[in-house]
Amino acid sequence: AREVFSLSGSLALDRILALENPEEFVRNMAHVDFYWLVKKIGEEDALPVLQMASAAQWEFLLDLELWQKDRLDLRQATAWMGHLLQADPDRLVRWLLSEGEYFTYYYLSRTIQVEYKTKDEMHDVEEGFITLDGVHYLRILDPEQEEVLRNLLQQIAGKDYERYQAILMGLSGVASAEVEE
Repeated sequence: AREVFSLSGSLALDRILALENPEEFVRNMAHVDFYWLVKKIGEEDALPVLQMASAAQWEFLLDLELWQKDRLDLRQATAWMGHLLQADPDRLVRWLLSEGEYFTYYYLSRTIQVEYKTKDEMHDVEEGFITLDGVHYLRILDPEQEEVLRNLLQQIAGKDYERYQAILMGLSGVASAEVEE
């Protein structure tokens, strides 16, 4: 580990990937060491390391990266959702639907607006709304986050459509202060 940390980011990544069992090496790293390794390599280039990391390492990294004091930085959250989607979309969705469920509700409640339309009301959909299922119409509040959010929502719907629907219906009842805690 000391040898890896003495190298530049790209050389450290190459050294880890050349190990006989790189996943074991990454997962055995202390969370803080994992965090600094990702920072050293760079978020964009660290996708292989993120893919090998444990869920606990992801959570530690997200705790440090997404929160500014007691407020969620939505731009950072979207950027990291994009990185984790690239690294391992299936595992990210599993995490968002289990251990990260409170984060999922809070994050989505701050980034999308949801409206429900019946077949008779479909003509009343305002411009700027998208739908994945013809029932739930979503407006992404920040257009710069649209690509990541659309991809994330598609992944959730593809993995567990019933949970996707439940999350969208539950967003109206999110008490932000409670979920943020």
